[in-house]
Amino acid sequence: MDTIGQNLKDFEEKINDLHANEHNRFEQSKRRFSDISSVVNTNVHHEQQQEHIPPPPVPTPEPQRPPRDNLPKPASNTPDAKTQEEFPYIDHGAIDFEMRKELWKVD
Repeated sequence: MDTIGQNLKDFEEKINDLHANEHNRFEQSKRRFSDISSVVNTNVHHEQQQEHIPPPPVPTPEPQRPPRDNLPKPASNTPDAKTQEEFPYIDHGAIDFEMRKELWKVD
């Protein structure tokens, strides 16, 4: 009878331990849910109370122009004054045109 009583006592202790562990896990879960709820509540109130930022200004539309005015201007082959000053024209004088072509090819 002593072993049966001991087994029952061990079984009762295990049940009490399981009950205590379940209660501890319940309290931990309750605290975690409370923390999550607090964080969500803080974020919601923070987002609702942000200062009002006015929308960016809307640009005023430009008047309608014909499409050809929007095309880029064609490149000009005529040198301007600054280019003429920096890179003056070299006058080759009496050197034959064919000779100049040959000199350029020598490289």
